[in-house]
Amino acid sequence: MLTVDQVKELVGEIKDPIIDVPLKETEGIVEVSIKEEKEHVSVKLAMAQLGGAPQLDLQMAVVNALKENGAKTVGIRFEILPEEKVNQFKPKEENKPKTIEGLLSQNNPVEFIAIASGKGGVGKSTVAVNLAVALAREGKKVGLVDADIYGFSVPDMMGIDEKPG
Repeated sequence: MLTVDQVKELVGEIKDPIIDVPLKETEGIVEVSIKEEKEHVSVKLAMAQLGGAPQLDLQMAVVNALKENGAKTVGIRFEILPEEKVNQFKPKEENKPKTIEGLLSQNNPVEFIAIASGKGGVGKSTVAVNLAVALAREGKKVGLVDADIYGFSVPDMMGIDEKPG
């Protein structure tokens, strides 16, 4: 049966999927308990963000690692990693534009911006037209495609009456 140290070593190698850092570095292994008679391992983990696919991915990685190394059953509880700890490991966002000025800068590598939604009537075309006009006014090359299968609204918003030729 696994020991507490072995569990910490195995689980510690697994990365927090949100910040891509091993749990041993984030001090994300909060608690480990073992019931030898039942061959059960219980761990409490702290991760950068709870819920959704990342938590499920981490859960599956931990369960697989522990079962492959002798645990019959595995119990996992999660808590949120403190924000100051998360900030320690967050990648520097120096290269990402944070403002409209950053988006408009000449050395910004962004080539495409897509405006999409699964719901109709939420203002996608309005946002797309306003963004295209703002970027064009700042000297960017702009192309705008209205791929709405139920009817095109961009030509109306742009004041275009002719079909493209």
